[in-house]
Amino acid sequence: MNGHLEPSRPHVFTLHLWRENLSAAQYEWRGRIRRLDEGEAIYFRDWPTLVHFLQDHLNAAGSNHLISRIPDWRSEMAIESTRAVMIRYFNSEHADASVLADDVVFTVMRTGQEHRGPEAVLGMLHYLYHVALDATTVFRSVVYAEQQAVGEWDFVGKHIGEFAGIPATGKDVRVPLCVVYDPENDKIKHGRVYFETPMLLRQLGVPPAAATQ
Repeated sequence: MNGHLEPSRPHVFTLHLWRENLSAAQYEWRGRIRRLDEGEAIYFRDWPTLVHFLQDHLNAAGSNHLISRIPDWRSEMAIESTRAVMIRYFNSEHADASVLADDVVFTVMRTGQEHRGPEAVLGMLHYLYHVALDATTVFRSVVYAEQQAVGEWDFVGKHIGEFAGIPATGKDVRVPLCVVYDPENDKIKHGRVYFETPMLLRQLGVPPAAATQ
């Protein structure tokens, strides 16, 4: 060959991806890849199966370096899955138990108080939004990632019931709120709540020194 490398043989594949609906609220990504020159094809439901198929064929042809150029569809699908779960939850206004894992845990980060299980989590949210206060949230931002979402809102409402031992005052409140969610298998597994309780207590008339205790 006079020291010259021969042009590498092209490897041509067709790839099809689609979203398969499993139920009214659940879905998964599936796909099929086929090597055109040999006709061999496989169906897959996860990223490793696709990667192994390509590695087997490219390694055999001495082209394993090409695998590093494949786009990370797994990451994109994981982010889309996170977004779908969280939109269901947000649209339900904290009332859809089906989007919560059976062993879900919401933690109030300032106090460390934990609410375990869908009933406890929904009960805590109902009390905060509809019993102690008549409240809603004003959206600021949400960032989606693989198996995580971080949301920022303003918690806005009127004090209509007992909260932290304080009888209803009828006062209006507006407090920053941030929650970090960890979805897993299309369910919310963990929630970490960052809520400015001292600011809320000050707005209810509690002296600043007492509100920070």
